[in-house]
Amino acid sequence: MRYQCILFDQTDIFGQRIGGAETFLKGIIKYAPENFDISVIGTTIDAVNRPLNRWLRIPFGRREISYMPIVFEGDENYKSSIPLSLRYTLALSRQHVDTKGKILFFNRIEPSILYNSSSCVKIVTIHNDIESQLMRNNNSENLWSKAPFLYKVFERYAIWRIDHLYTVSENSIRYYHDQYPNSKGKFSFLPTWLDPEIFSSSNEDKMDIRRRVISEQYQVKMTKKWVLFVGRLQEQKAPIRLIEVFKRYHDINRDSVLLVVGDGNLKKQMTEHVLQYGLEESVIHIKFLKQSQLADFYRAADVLLLVSNYEGMPISVLEALGCGLPVVSTRVGEVPRVIKNGFSGEIIDSFDVAEIATGLEKVINAPLVYSRKNCVSSVSNFVPEKILEPVFKKMADLCEIKEKS
Repeated sequence: MRYQCILFDQTDIFGQRIGGAETFLKGIIKYAPENFDISVIGTTIDAVNRPLNRWLRIPFGRREISYMPIVFEGDENYKSSIPLSLRYTLALSRQHVDTKGKILFFNRIEPSILYNSSSCVKIVTIHNDIESQLMRNNNSENLWSKAPFLYKVFERYAIWRIDHLYTVSENSIRYYHDQYPNSKGKFSFLPTWLDPEIFSSSNEDKMDIRRRVISEQYQVKMTKKWVLFVGRLQEQKAPIRLIEVFKRYHDINRDSVLLVVGDGNLKKQMTEHVLQYGLEESVIHIKFLKQSQLADFYRAADVLLLVSNYEGMPISVLEALGCGLPVVSTRVGEVPRVIKNGFSGEIIDSFDVAEIATGLEKVINAPLVYSRKNCVSSVSNFVPEKILEPVFKKMADLCEIKEKS
């Protein structure tokens, strides 16, 4: 049996946005079974090659998908004054989408309300810890965090008509079970995964990889300790704390460099802190890397540093470990599933800059303890074949239930 699946996401999957939710969506497309026909309603950063409101057939990996952008977004890594989720939902409301017999897969909950009256299968994915992001106002830039009561009203209305909701946060599962005790079967934990075809370890000498990936414009010495950060420069990722932690470590080890891969609204503020601390020659900013390039940076670095205020299950952590790179992280989201202290990295139980810097020093100074083998083994179960097979089976089962009802 063939299944028609429409994915809804407020990003251009052919663009340059850095984010776990986008990587997640690409994995869904890439690893969908052959009997799933995939269409995507997204956005565009290139209105010439991907014009608005027009269906296109575009190659994606080993398959071809139908793609229609409905919003133009100049730079996806910067948040605008009007949330993209709102602009996307409003634009979607003006589209006539044939949903009969389709599976609708939403990468955010907001646009799902447009199809509450549709009888087709509707699935939503939540990519963060809802309570940390919205209810506790934990330095969240999400507009819903300013009015959590309104979000709960909206959420209850949306969840009433969806068929299943996945979340990458166990804490969110507990939240949904508490909020909707009569619908516990509607919610599932879905861990994120890494793509082993891209993010895997290599026996190539680290110095050879460094020579290949660093161009002359960066002027990074091959022998320095490379601290790597990957993510959007938004409040969730705490980029100012990132600089403060590196400053504390750099005071101990001057022969170190921080490579920041990503962009976002806090870039200017982060740069000001770099200049204030006199780190302009030791902090290298790289706006965007293709996945294959990013994998080489993971292999070339000494440690990945994550100092986030909140997370779901950050894909960058899995990708780094899959490439054999240990991780130092604040205790957020599901990182304890894969980061084991004294084995594949260190989890810091506070946001204290000194404590995080101490963890960073500990990992960098003991490469044999936090070995490549340890890192790779810690994510061996987080691969698409194991994670996504039950998701596509759930889609097929829900379709059968709809047909019989």
